[in-house]
Amino acid sequence: MFTALLIAALIIAGAATAVGGGLVLAARRKALPSGGDTKLLTSGSGGDLIERGFSDLRVDDIVQYSGQDYLVEGVIKYDEAGHEWSMSNIVDGSDKHWLLVGLERSGSASKRLLQPSTEVDMNGYPPEVLVIGETRYSFDKRGTATASLDGNTGTLSGGSTGGSSVHRCRWWSYQAAGDSTLLVEQWGDDYRVLVGRSVGDTELEMMPGS
Repeated sequence: MFTALLIAALIIAGAATAVGGGLVLAARRKALPSGGDTKLLTSGSGGDLIERGFSDLRVDDIVQYSGQDYLVEGVIKYDEAGHEWSMSNIVDGSDKHWLLVGLERSGSASKRLLQPSTEVDMNGYPPEVLVIGETRYSFDKRGTATASLDGNTGTLSGGSTGGSSVHRCRWWSYQAAGDSTLLVEQWGDDYRVLVGRSVGDTELEMMPGS
């Protein structure tokens, strides 16, 4: 009789332990966060997860150069048979530049600060040599690209003073002694000539717009 009572007590105790353990395990499972709720940090309103550089400048970004903060007011994205580069209209009050990034097909993305020149009256196919002041520019390369314009990109024929549009652009690049550079672009029937120089990575900094 005593043995039977002992066995019954052990069975009851084991069952209680199993029930309690099950409740504890269920509580622990409920307390753990679901793997599907994990959040990924993004870089801003675009939701991208990559760090942007100068070749990815957008309207309202800031470019710091020579102690000044320039606002990116417009961006032109060029695509020539898969090769891509950009030109950004950067403005600090009356001080304005065009920042050209990545025109070359080889090497790292080069950067050039350019400004429109009124010293060359271009109204036809560009020559092999262009002279501005005492600087002689020799033809280097040319091409034709599809250009996507965003924001304020000036008053080019086919250009834009706001919004977005896509056009075709013919271009010719020239080099001079040192780091001087010249770029001719044809937009429809209009040409523009830009002159400037190459700039190093340490001369520029960027801050993404909010």
